[in-house]
Amino acid sequence: MENIMAIIALDGSEERLSDMTRKRHMAVLPFGGEYCIIDYLLSNMVNSGICRVGILLQGPYRTVIEYLRSGKEWYLAGKQGGLFFLPPFSGSNHSVVNFYHNLDSIEQCQQEYLFITGSTIVCSVDYREVASLHLDRQADITVLYSKESRTGDNQGKEAVFDVAKDNRVRKVSCVSYNQGEQSVSMDMYFIRKSLFVDLLCSCYREGGLDLGWDCFWKYADRLRIYGWQHVGPIARINSLKSYYRHQMQLLAVDACQQLYLSGKNVYTKAQDEPPASYLTEAVVANALIANGCVVEGKVENSILFSGVCVNKGAVVKNSIIMPGCRIEENVRLENVICDQNVHVGQGRQLQGSQQKPLFVETITSI
Repeated sequence: MENIMAIIALDGSEERLSDMTRKRHMAVLPFGGEYCIIDYLLSNMVNSGICRVGILLQGPYRTVIEYLRSGKEWYLAGKQGGLFFLPPFSGSNHSVVNFYHNLDSIEQCQQEYLFITGSTIVCSVDYREVASLHLDRQADITVLYSKESRTGDNQGKEAVFDVAKDNRVRKVSCVSYNQGEQSVSMDMYFIRKSLFVDLLCSCYREGGLDLGWDCFWKYADRLRIYGWQHVGPIARINSLKSYYRHQMQLLAVDACQQLYLSGKNVYTKAQDEPPASYLTEAVVANALIANGCVVEGKVENSILFSGVCVNKGAVVKNSIIMPGCRIEENVRLENVICDQNVHVGQGRQLQGSQQKPLFVETITSI
């Protein structure tokens, strides 16, 4: 895998999560109790033996640079390979434009192949299997996909593939809702660097903006495109509802084991917090509780990130409580997402629904 360079193209359109991404990029949203979304992407790469990783900066990217820094926590700060950043062009949030204006940096890298991914999907993937399929089939592009049934509340314009038994993609179309199981693109691509440069230059000259539709699928009839099916949990974070739903699904034993206990490490920044403390009157059922938490109340079907305090008599149910929140005595939270450093005063009751969870903005006191 030394001949492969990975590039994470940060999502440049964050309106669908505007409340949560007002002060940070979607890629560094807390997810899964101790991690951020980008931790899973970087961990997949490192676990697959990829040691050269670029970050295509788009959207509110300052928080991503601050979070990743040198990449040391993901073993990407060595003399060989390492983490590097590709800046946006004049504030553009279009991936084709930003890739084009960073082609000099990409072409200077020694690696022959590129693995390109977006920044909004959480999953566990071994990219060595993708590379093996790509080379065995002598493919031009290998794209990752998953079998999913899409409903009308899903957002996005993902590509859907008609995949033959030999993994060849015969047709590319736009996702249809309420049409049963479909092979939906994960926006992850394996491609030879020289071909990527040719396709990107053609796409840019013709005014294309979207990497998938304008750069790859537009030329699908003349390229050898193969698909690699991902089997296992996958979380597409494209709305507040999907962010809530996918984290709640981690409370199921099977999903949690497949993501965290499959023998593949998930790396993140060390929090240096003590183990969670459960005081005498604490009651906890089916919850993910991170280090540094202090629980004296009741926590059920919920995720608590580091440094959360749940005081005596408080009830937290079906909720996501991000780092540094303090829940005072006799509070009741149900179907609530509390952003970082929220303070909920004594006796308060907040309730949303599973279809529309209540979101409390960061550094709010209620």
